[in-house]
Amino acid sequence: MKNQTSTVSTLNAGYHLAFGVGAGLLVTAVIVGFIMLRSGPAGPPQPTQVEEAANAAQS
Repeated sequence: MKNQTSTVSTLNAGYHLAFGVGAGLLVTAVIVGFIMLRSGPAGPPQPTQVEEAANAAQS
């Protein structure tokens, strides 16, 4: 009977650990999402060197 109690306790501790890890990841995702949304758009994309060379060749 003692072995069964130990097994149940171990399984319960494992579920608590998994819940804690999941909650930590959720909090991290919310913080990263908030930071990314607060920074706003970076502005219009800049032309690459290939596009500049193509535009110069057409001119």
